[in-house]
Amino acid sequence: MDIYDVRRFRLKTWLEGRKFPPKEKSYFHQLLNGTVSFGELAAHRIEAEYGLGNGYLDAMECVSTMDESDQEKMIRVQLIGAITRRLHAMPLEKIRAIAMLICVAS
Repeated sequence: MDIYDVRRFRLKTWLEGRKFPPKEKSYFHQLLNGTVSFGELAAHRIEAEYGLGNGYLDAMECVSTMDESDQEKMIRVQLIGAITRRLHAMPLEKIRAIAMLICVAS
């Protein structure tokens, strides 16, 4: 697990039970899906703007003490991010085939 995975997990955990900030809804989705970089500047800006405290999104010790359900959530976040990144590079026909395979085809 790298720092980007930790940041995605910590942001997702912080957002549970909250609404996405309207002005950042799209950006937060992109951060969580791994379609944009969740670098240090982005992390520090979010921490400052939303009062999370310096280093909140980078706190790996919180991730290392997760119970099994939190570990499963972390794995889910990692896998969804990886799948999303791969899907963006695929032709539409392949995406449709995958959608049909997992029963989400329109």
